[in-house]
Amino acid sequence: MALKTKKTKKIELPAKCGVKDLAAVYAAEHGCTQKDAEEAIRNTVDTICNALCTGHSVSFLGMFSLDVSTRAERQGRNPKTKEAITIPASKYVKFKAGATLKKALNP
Repeated sequence: MALKTKKTKKIELPAKCGVKDLAAVYAAEHGCTQKDAEEAIRNTVDTICNALCTGHSVSFLGMFSLDVSTRAERQGRNPKTKEAITIPASKYVKFKAGATLKKALNP
């Protein structure tokens, strides 16, 4: 089961796609210019990043959710010198696929 999109012009995405590739598909499916589509994608990503940086969670119901989590400081080892090092605490983004996305990936 693929995700539902408007059927206009079929554009093949490369295995690794970037903003320009996504913008081409968005523009073809929604009848706008590629420049407008690229701007919309970049604005959406910027808004999501800003929300995550301020500690908020982002959720697209059924599709996916993004949450910020914290890794505690921990001990590690330099593989080259075998010297013990302290790895500082850090934040990372946790991605969780929703039911609709899981169903589309595994028909």
